[in-house]
Amino acid sequence: MRDFFQIPIPRYLFVFALLVRLLIMPFLYHPDIKIYNFQSSFLSSGVLNIYDFLNERKQELPFREEFVYQPLAYLFWGSYQVLIKPLLGSGFKEWLWDASQQSVENFRIFRFIFLLKLPLLFFDVLTAFLLASFFDDKKRKSRVFTLWLLNPFSIFIIYAYSGFDIIVSFLVLLSLYLAKKDRLVLSSFFLVLGSLFKAYPLLLLPIIFLKVNKFGDFLKMFLVVLATFLSLSYPFFSKSFISGAISSGLMNRIFAPSIDLGFGVRIIIPFLIIFIVYLLSRLDKRIELYFFLLLVVVLSFIHFHIQWLVWILPLLILFLVKYKENYFIAVLWFLVMFFLPFLYDDKQMTVSLFSLFSRYFSLIPYPFVIVQKVYNSYYLQSLLQTASSSLALFLLWKNINYIKK
Repeated sequence: MRDFFQIPIPRYLFVFALLVRLLIMPFLYHPDIKIYNFQSSFLSSGVLNIYDFLNERKQELPFREEFVYQPLAYLFWGSYQVLIKPLLGSGFKEWLWDASQQSVENFRIFRFIFLLKLPLLFFDVLTAFLLASFFDDKKRKSRVFTLWLLNPFSIFIIYAYSGFDIIVSFLVLLSLYLAKKDRLVLSSFFLVLGSLFKAYPLLLLPIIFLKVNKFGDFLKMFLVVLATFLSLSYPFFSKSFISGAISSGLMNRIFAPSIDLGFGVRIIIPFLIIFIVYLLSRLDKRIELYFFLLLVVVLSFIHFHIQWLVWILPLLILFLVKYKENYFIAVLWFLVMFFLPFLYDDKQMTVSLFSLFSRYFSLIPYPFVIVQKVYNSYYLQSLLQTASSSLALFLLWKNINYIKK
């Protein structure tokens, strides 16, 4: 454990990276953090099945969105609020229930936002140490640690948009680390645990199963996966759970990107890539490469939220440190993916992030509006999406050739 928490870079750089995060945490605001914490706050009132509860009381609540995440997200954030209740102080519940634009002018909001983001900071820093654990030599430990802690992309996405994707990303990375140590049952457990926050780790689960050589081990892993998933999901099973967490637009975007062949027939891209990964697994055992390539292709073929790039950022940094052959293509792909969401017709992606300074930031024209005055914003989005998809397929092809060598 002591070796795990060794800092492989100068301590002043580590402190600087922490200070940057601590300074921006209270000042950048996206409403998602308020909505999922509002929904999770009902756990302290004894509500277990949040899906049914919200569905039955839509007309009574200030926020009428379904809970689109998996059950563990509700249990985690609800429990965390109970834990930090003394620190939140008075007015937190009133702020959560305030759906007006004036809620950003609440003088306590900086404390609320800072405290609610602390779990993100915890898993963000843990991710840096876990990435360093993938390497034995000090040079690469230092490089991967620095790339994670000091790259502006992860800092901005995690703390500006405030999704809890970094928690899931850490669990996926931990699963990958254990898989490389051939601790496959434990690896599959953490993947399923991640999928009980957000479902995308289920895409990666077949890759872990492909490493199993004995039927007994396969059966043991299958039972662990099934027991973990059912034990945490079963209490929530209902029509509202299916519509909110299973068949929501969020889930469909992750699992149903496809190529339409006409006559109602489609090629489902995630399963196509899993099949390609299966063929590659017969040639090679570099499992981190398959995690990375699968998510690269899937993300490139869907309308994604910028928060979802946190899914792939740790894997991208592993790739950049470990596989130098396609460095430029991978970086170019990520840059296209990073800038693409800023063109969405959504002011929450850009100018509204600074609404805690003044709610008048929401009145500033955002990139979609500016571009639309001189060019078709949707067409430009299409061009960038096409570029990212092409780069993803090129990256897949290049790495297939690399593996065959």
